[in-house]
Amino acid sequence: DLVLQGKQQTTLRFIIPVFEEARRTNNLLGLAECANCYGTLYIATGDNVQATKYMQEALEYCHKLGNEAVNTQMDIYFKLCNVYFTDHKYKEAFNLTATYLTDIDRAVRRKDATVNVDGRYALCYFLRGTAAYNLKDKEETLACLEKILAHTDNGKQMEVQVETLRMYAAAIQGEYDTAIATADELIE
Repeated sequence: DLVLQGKQQTTLRFIIPVFEEARRTNNLLGLAECANCYGTLYIATGDNVQATKYMQEALEYCHKLGNEAVNTQMDIYFKLCNVYFTDHKYKEAFNLTATYLTDIDRAVRRKDATVNVDGRYALCYFLRGTAAYNLKDKEETLACLEKILAHTDNGKQMEVQVETLRMYAAAIQGEYDTAIATADELIE
């Protein structure tokens, strides 16, 4: 929340001691969440190199935690794909969505009630479709659009998600006024 308010230094003041304690006690969940916070902080400041480093570190901790951190892990995939998009690393984003899909498939097999399966599939296919579109893979782009519709009852369940995606897309393109206006609408 502090990151979203643009209070990076205050955010660091809170996270540094928590991160140090998590490292000292080898608390994997704490390490994953702190690395995720650091990554988010660097996304907010536009430092994609550091953002990628910390997001990948957070993913390593999540993988070790397994099912316990599955939702955090999926949130990180979303953030990391957006970092890749801003760096025009569409192949990396496309490859990351394959891992994302595997994790959703596993959640389905275990009947994990904590995972919003349709929402996750829709979001993952949106990211995958965006990457495919930028890689000029028309067939994969169309397949992803069809899968988004299939998982969202022809888009009905996507109302809030579509607005969220619009907000991120605007921010990625540097249209900050549009992104902020969309965020205000979502908050209302």
